[in-house]
Amino acid sequence: MLKAGRSAILLSVFFIVSLLLTVVVALSLRVPEYYSLVKNAHPTTGSVTSKERENHMSIWFEYRVGNQVFTSVGVAEDIGRTFESIQLGEVVPIVYDDTDRGIAVMGDPRRRLNSSLRGTGFGFVGLLICLLLFALRQRHRARKLDEEIK
Repeated sequence: MLKAGRSAILLSVFFIVSLLLTVVVALSLRVPEYYSLVKNAHPTTGSVTSKERENHMSIWFEYRVGNQVFTSVGVAEDIGRTFESIQLGEVVPIVYDDTDRGIAVMGDPRRRLNSSLRGTGFGFVGLLICLLLFALRQRHRARKLDEEIK
């Protein structure tokens, strides 16, 4: 049977691994970027430059900040519209990050942040469950081995 100390260490290691993997998930879901965008939001308008039905129905737009032109991508649902209803050249509401003007979304950036945070939370819970099941399996194997030795 696993000793209590070893079991606690194993669970601690699994928890730390879960936390580290959660950080990776949060970064891949762009949580820090969306948080900054919400915190430093600057609303303006952009112009639709292209639409890509085959790429998750992406809507590409350009927007101007001072003398610079930036390009970003969004989806029609972010502004409560359908992909088909948006036309090339149409002016759409966007929000860009005042501290990093190259980061922008169509509509309210809180929607993207909330979605990324939910995804990160589900990722953490899923990883934690998998790692705990692995730990329980290892414990069961150790008990079985102890029983066979006795």
